[in-house]
Amino acid sequence: MQSYQVQSYKVSVSKLAEFDLLEIYHYYNELNPRVANSILDTLEIKAESLASFPYRGKVVPELLEYDIDKYRQLIAGNHRIIYRVTDNPNSVIILAVVDSRKDLEEWLLARLNAF
Repeated sequence: MQSYQVQSYKVSVSKLAEFDLLEIYHYYNELNPRVANSILDTLEIKAESLASFPYRGKVVPELLEYDIDKYRQLIAGNHRIIYRVTDNPNSVIILAVVDSRKDLEEWLLARLNAF
């Protein structure tokens, strides 16, 4: 029987993604604290899974239309975890957490205009 070793990737969260998570938490916490905690737990579990399987998410389709294929997404409930994988060193950087019901292009423009 052959054994396989899965490479481990370091998963980190950008400051902007941390801000996204705080916004998500505060929004849902107003409605129901238990739901807010459950959503964050789900997002954390999905994000941690990227340490073992970083390429499991699809390329972000809205960006692929512009030949941008270095960003991937993982769906967790009503949210998209948008991230980038680098192989040297082996790391995953979570760049944003977005409500998947929002128009991503509008969301990106709004975020860029905030600077």
